[in-house]
Amino acid sequence: MIKKLSTFFYSKAIQDQRVTFPDNKRRIHKPRSKVIQFYSSVHNIGNYMPILAGHEILDMVPDKWCLQAKNIDFDYINNNYKGVIIGGAGLLHSNFENFWSLLAKECKIPITIWGVGLCAPYNSDRFGVNSKIVNKLQGKLELVNFRDELTAHYYNLPNTNISFCPTIVYIVNNYKRKSGDQVLLAMHNELDDEKEVLFKYLKKNTEHVLTTNNQQSPWYGLTQMIEKLYCESKVIVTSKLHGAITAFSLGIPYIAFPVDKKLDEFVDSHGNGLLVHDIESVIEFIEREMEVDHKNIKQEYNSTLEFGLKVKSWVNSL
Repeated sequence: MIKKLSTFFYSKAIQDQRVTFPDNKRRIHKPRSKVIQFYSSVHNIGNYMPILAGHEILDMVPDKWCLQAKNIDFDYINNNYKGVIIGGAGLLHSNFENFWSLLAKECKIPITIWGVGLCAPYNSDRFGVNSKIVNKLQGKLELVNFRDELTAHYYNLPNTNISFCPTIVYIVNNYKRKSGDQVLLAMHNELDDEKEVLFKYLKKNTEHVLTTNNQQSPWYGLTQMIEKLYCESKVIVTSKLHGAITAFSLGIPYIAFPVDKKLDEFVDSHGNGLLVHDIESVIEFIEREMEVDHKNIKQEYNSTLEFGLKVKSWVNSL
């Protein structure tokens, strides 16, 4: 009974996003679109917002197949679809190397890479999927878009476009900042000690502080998380890339406390926030008045949408 209730509430949380994501470990019974999109089913909101943005830009919902699936049937994919989209989030994490290797060997239809980026944790010797594997896709790639120069330089693919994560389109189109007074700590679980220090400090010095690890739960979906945690915050302290991306898109000042080079790259490229590498600096800057350049947000939105419309044109041409 408990398991059934958990499944019901989790389904409700996903439905709150306005789309159901099947955790596809096998072929879809009957294709519903002419392109198929690979995605990660880990329920971090950063894996879903770029896909939701894609739905809005493409004005359609592609079939999905989970990257974590052990048995991806490329014979079925090659025979039933006209194109592949690999879209959103850190899908070039080293954990997905087997997928990219299989893609290079077995995919026979055109591929578009859209809004994908590296994960480069400070505490890891691995820097993402081996560049030699990704470069084997040349000849199959129709469009290539990375979310930062770090990724683009590492893979050095021809005709690469670099733009903001597609998430900005989803956020700007669907949410607005509210006049909240809370401080949000959007932090990795591995930073529990640092989070505890910040939480205690903020409890003493601010009216309202909340925490999140950006993971959806059976009772708290993406829409609720954005509306109640992000939109109502006056400042966001985050070690999460999509914590910074969401804050930027909403026009909320943020302090980035990175555990991964991708967050350094984001702040250096887009601004509208502060980059710090120690708790003392977070505490020092938490009450500082931080200005947000709204023209910058609009420019990033427009350039991101521009590439998305190229993907839409490509899909329509298939």
